[in-house]
Amino acid sequence: GLGESDALAGGLVTVERMAETMLALLDRFGIERAVAYGQHTGALVATEMGLTAPDRIAGVLIGGYPIYTVEESSHRFTSYAPQL
Repeated sequence: GLGESDALAGGLVTVERMAETMLALLDRFGIERAVAYGQHTGALVATEMGLTAPDRIAGVLIGGYPIYTVEESSHRFTSYAPQL
């Protein structure tokens, strides 16, 4: 939603919460084991899924893993989605 999605109940969205949600989605579809793919933030989520549920995640494919210095992270946080 790039910041325009409705807020989730329970507070801040974290990578851990997104991974839990994706694993719950696999449950909902009856998928016992899968390969997770993620790009940028999704790469963090796919990695978290693999770390927390290695019995469920057969592999992790990532594209564009977001590794930033503190300065780069701060700049992205303040300028990523400016108001139009």
